[in-house]
Amino acid sequence: MWQRDDASYRLAYMSLIDSATLLTPKKASRRDSVLVIQSVVEPSTFQSQADAVLERYGGSLTFDSTGSTSNDTGLSAPDGAFELKATRVSSTGIEWQLVSSQAYIAERLASIKRPLILSLIGLVVFSGFTILLLIRRYITGPIAQLDRNLEDVIEGRESTIRADESSQDEIAHIAHIARMFRKLYGELSLAYATSKAMAETDQLTALHNLTYLNHHGQALMDAAQAQGLSLGLMYVDIDNFKFVNDRFGHDTGDELLVSLASSFLTLLERYRGQTSLAPILFRIAGDEFGVMLAQSKAMPNARHDLANEIVALFKTGYRLDSTLLPISASIGIAECPADATQLTQLMSCADSAMYQAKSLGKNQLAHYSRDIATKANRERDIEHALKVVDCDAEFFLVFMPIISVATGTANAVEVLLRWNSSRLGPVGPAEFVPIAEATGLFEKIDRWVVSESLRLYKNVSAELGGDVKLSINLSSAQLCNKDLASQIIYAARQYKVEPAMIQLEMTETIGIDFSDQMTYTLQALRSAGFGVAIGDFGAGYTSLAQLVEYPVDVVKLDRLFITRMMDAGKSSMLPPLIDLCHLQSIEVTAEGVENEAQLRLLVDAGCDALQGYYFGQPVPLARLQAASEQWRIRAASARRVTHPGKGARRL
Repeated sequence: MWQRDDASYRLAYMSLIDSATLLTPKKASRRDSVLVIQSVVEPSTFQSQADAVLERYGGSLTFDSTGSTSNDTGLSAPDGAFELKATRVSSTGIEWQLVSSQAYIAERLASIKRPLILSLIGLVVFSGFTILLLIRRYITGPIAQLDRNLEDVIEGRESTIRADESSQDEIAHIAHIARMFRKLYGELSLAYATSKAMAETDQLTALHNLTYLNHHGQALMDAAQAQGLSLGLMYVDIDNFKFVNDRFGHDTGDELLVSLASSFLTLLERYRGQTSLAPILFRIAGDEFGVMLAQSKAMPNARHDLANEIVALFKTGYRLDSTLLPISASIGIAECPADATQLTQLMSCADSAMYQAKSLGKNQLAHYSRDIATKANRERDIEHALKVVDCDAEFFLVFMPIISVATGTANAVEVLLRWNSSRLGPVGPAEFVPIAEATGLFEKIDRWVVSESLRLYKNVSAELGGDVKLSINLSSAQLCNKDLASQIIYAARQYKVEPAMIQLEMTETIGIDFSDQMTYTLQALRSAGFGVAIGDFGAGYTSLAQLVEYPVDVVKLDRLFITRMMDAGKSSMLPPLIDLCHLQSIEVTAEGVENEAQLRLLVDAGCDALQGYYFGQPVPLARLQAASEQWRIRAASARRVTHPGKGARRL
């Protein structure tokens, strides 16, 4: 057994052995043959080794002869504290157990902590990078490629989505999504192309329509400028197309439009291939067509030649099957870049030129010019000013004499409207009346004119020294207003004016279909005692057939109509026309009498009344009395002396 003293560990072992054999005797009772040997062993070498072990591990080293045959080595946690121990059993049965200190464990753990942490971080980074690569390769990569391809298709850089089947490692689900998306896009692309073609095609004529022009016109203009070409836009408006619809029906009108489209395409074929930009024919709307044609220096008059060929189609009317239709074409031409570089501006210029062609007498062509632009701007300014006009502040009335041929006196005056605009200055009625009627602004103006004329009636009568008849101008479009008759009747009662002293003159600056509502309005006014006159006859839209049916009292021959009759030597047509009116109990007044020759001709033709600058110009109320003296002098010369009974009526 081991014993410990102050100096060192010493091993004392005592035993009985046989003196003869030096073996342990079997029986201890043979004392005579037993030797008692006592020896002392000092394990100095072992001790130094044990001390070195203890110094290294800083723990405890114990020896015990337990006879245990198990080796217990490892890390344990007795009482919650970790300890590292090693146990060995020698061949002699002595158990050796070494338990390290906590400081040693902490030191060893510290030496491996940093490598472990760095290894863990490296493993995490490597694993994350690997996962990201896999995600990018098999998930986000294909989706990003599909997204880029789709963006290229939307931006026009590609025509369709590419089907990339080269990578066999794609995840099956992503590949399936891509294939389904390509299929869906293909179907949507086909549907879009079909609907786009339908939206940009006129269904009746199969030509391009205005939508196509809006989508592609600017690109054509830019391409022409880039190539140094002059690109022209032609507006072709079919004159009298409404007559075809009214006379022959809308089916015939549709057939006419299809035939015209075919004829225009035939003419256009000759100009194809002249430049890199193919000419385009499109239908704008209704009876309006358009042509975009680029011309080079080799063909400097291509547009003008094409326009003349189109006009020539209608030289003697247009034949549709076996019917010769009385239609013609008015063509306006604008050029890029000379007139405009933006599509909207070019369209506006061509439209203005087309209306200029109409004003020249129809079946004409007109090129856009600065004069047309000035006129268009002026009309636009007038329209804007009319929308905000203060009638009481800017409008005023003037009065023009109407001379009775039977009496030679000015017993009636026509009320004329004048406008001194706060924005534009003086604006003549020839300018603003047609614009007001065309834009629907005449209703406000007509109401003011009627009300103001009736308000001033007593003043006019007082200035002229007796009862006079007032002739008040109204737009024919007003006849569509079902409240017109009641409004005029109410105004006459408000100002206490006898209806018999008021004559309402319907002007015809615009064409109006004579409807049942108009007939009712005229009859209501006549039943209330008002007189009704048709103005501008011969220059407006009233036909002889309509004249017979109109419930009117007076017809006023237009100044230009009378001038043309005299210049063309057709003055002999006036008496039959006047007689026809007399047969319908309709009086005839001639407008625009400016000289003695016209006066004599119209008196001899049988006119009942005359008016014009020959007798006096329109004057405001303040000068009415002074002007009436001159009127009486001039009116005396109009009295019928050669044929006192012919056609003489009292206005």
